Amino acid sequence: MITDYYYYNKLSDENKKIYKKLYKSIIQMDAICSLENTIMDSEDAHRVIDALDNDNPHLFYANLRHLQVANNGRDTEIRIEYYYSETVAKRYSDEVEACVNTYLKSVNTSMDAFEKVSILYEKLVIGVEYDFAATEDDVEAFSALGALRNNKAKCEGISKAFKLLLNAADIKCLVVNGEAESPMGVGDNRHAWNIVKLDDTSFHVDVTWAIADDGKSEGVSYDYFGLTDEQIQKDHFGYCDTPECKSDLYDYFKLNNGSVVAAEDVETKLKSLIAVPCKLRLRLDYECDFEKESKRCIKIAKELVKNGDYKVRVNTGCREKQKIVVITTSKE
Repeated sequence: MITDYYYYNKLSDENKKIYKKLYKSIIQMDAICSLENTIMDSEDAHRVIDALDNDNPHLFYANLRHLQVANNGRDTEIRIEYYYSETVAKRYSDEVEACVNTYLKSVNTSMDAFEKVSILYEKLVIGVEYDFAATEDDVEAFSALGALRNNKAKCEGISKAFKLLLNAADIKCLVVNGEAESPMGVGDNRHAWNIVKLDDTSFHVDVTWAIADDGKSEGVSYDYFGLTDEQIQKDHFGYCDTPECKSDLYDYFKLNNGSVVAAEDVETKLKSLIAVPCKLRLRLDYECDFEKESKRCIKIAKELVKNGDYKVRVNTGCREKQKIVVITTSKE
């Protein structure tokens, strides 16, 4: 397991010392972290606490949203609240560790890093539901505990769980906090996803948006896997201080069957792939007129499927900005 402290490494030397002290206090479940001869303003406090929260999804038992910071002009105290007693926190931590180990059984040392990322991504997408009902008071839904132990979480919990899994598999991964156009049409625009780093290449992965609209995945999509900054920013925004993601080396659609289709190639591509039954996911060229070309996909698919026992469904849903078309042929 690697120690992937991306946000820690962005801090000043003084704030790194505070981060380490606060981390130690939380591990020990101390009520107060005392910082002698240290004055923290609110901006620095938030910067350290946010870094600690994003780097350490295993600290889900500490209330990092509402740490109380006070100083007397010379020293600073950080008062720490916990969601659970020490006994319960230990039990839950052991359960999360057991869940991580279960996920890791699906990968082995003979696999390359990309294969490990792909498999753990698929396992998490299949294993977790998006928790539509959770409110801000349902703290577990915003943590790795919710995603791994309860199999139900919000985007923050899902992204923290993915970081925990990849770090446990010795793969660099960080949590990204920003905004997005909600694919599910509910809630505000706040969103969390991940950036994964393999060798010198960083890319975006949004596990939450791979979960189907009913909150439970019935299959794994890679619509938001391996994206560059330019690609993700078509519907994700408001994030900063993250590694640059310039390479499309791990763009899933480019890696699989060349499923990035220019408008003039749509008909040829569909003729080569469509069958009964089948489920195809294509990404049209970013420069195309998506409304026009998705309608043409429907027309071509229906012309190609002559078997009257089968129904053709084409779904563009919330993927318009990524030019994703899903074509399904199935019996009535």
